[in-house]
This record gives sequence, structure tokens and C-alpha cells, in this order.
Amino acid sequence: LIRMIFGVFAINTKCIELSEQLEEIHKKYFAKNNIEPGNKAKGLFNWRKLYKIAAVIIILAGITSLMLFMFRAPLNHRLYNKYFQVCDASATVRGDNRAPENIFTEAISKYENEDYQSAFKLFEEYGKINSSDMAGVFFKGVSAMKIENFDKAIKSFKIVINDKASLFIDASEWYLALCYLHINDISSSNVLLLKISASGDYYSKQASALLEELH
Repeated sequence: LIRMIFGVFAINTKCIELSEQLEEIHKKYFAKNNIEPGNKAKGLFNWRKLYKIAAVIIILAGITSLMLFMFRAPLNHRLYNKYFQVCDASATVRGDNRAPENIFTEAISKYENEDYQSAFKLFEEYGKINSSDMAGVFFKGVSAMKIENFDKAIKSFKIVINDKASLFIDASEWYLALCYLHINDISSSNVLLLKISASGDYYSKQASALLEELH
């Protein structure tokens, strides 16, 4: 709903800007040709009519885009809920050499107990101590998805993907594609889903299935 309100506001703002720009062109044209504003000389182009028509076109285009967004968003969210599953952290804990008392272990414990808000905060705290540990960054991203903080989730997965030595790149690409799907950035989601689908990796079948449902 908030996105829709901002969309309508943006359309109105654009219309006002266009009207002001065309009005300025209109004034400059009259000044340059020494024409009185009220003089309807033969063959003179009706600038006022032009910017009114242009404004109407922008409004109609904006309304069309807004309607498409309104009808598309529920489908994207339904597909997101269908394909999003929390990544199992137990294997990460079993292979962990960190001290049992540390923040990472506590964060994983909160994560496994589905206290994702606490887990997210602990993973953030852990990241300040050990920012190079991509496991912490990855699970912070998944925790962020669960509390619907998609800006933080997207940022986390991008960090993991950019670390070429990380073991969580494939999973991060999949979750990042789902994040884009949820925020209705279908273009970015498609790019990642196509890449994952062609990779033959763990998430490739899910990516292919999601692409079919999207299109």
C-alpha cells in the first residue's frame, strides 16, 4: 500500500514538473518571437494544449503501471511464500570450530529456535567482530528475510556473493532472487533465476520451476 501511495505521488509530481517545463518553453517561444501571450497568430502551435495532452498521457501511463503493480504483487508474494524455506543451520554448527560461548553459536541457537529477530541482531553484532565470516553474513540475510527486512537481506547476500571463496554463494543467489521477487523487482529476480537454472547446482530445479510460474 505504501508503495502504491508513493507511486501515485510520483505520478502527480511528474505531471507538475512536465507542466512547468512546457509552460517555460511556451513563455520563451513567445518572448523570442515578440508575440503577446494573448495573440493567437495563425500557424502558432498551441503549447498549452500540448502540455495538457502530455500530462494526461503521463497520468494514464502511471495509472496503467500502478494497476499492473497491484495485480502482479499478490502473485509474486504467493510464489515467494511457496518457494522460500529457511536454510538448515545444523550442518554449519556441526562443522564449526568457534568457541561454544561465542556470539555466533548463540545466534545460530536463536535461528534454529525460530527467534529470527534475536538471531538477526546477534548476527549483526557478530559481523562487527568477524566481518569476514560469510556464514554469519549469510544467516543474517536469511534471518532478515524472516523479519521482512529485505534491504538488509539483499545487502547481506550481495556481500556473500562477492566473496568468491564463500561456500554460501549458490544459496545466497537463490535467496537474493527470492528477495527481489518479494519486492517486485522481477527483472533482477529473473536474471538470477536464469543463472541458477542453467548452473545445474542445488537450487537449479527450484529456479526453473519458479521461472515457469513467473512466465
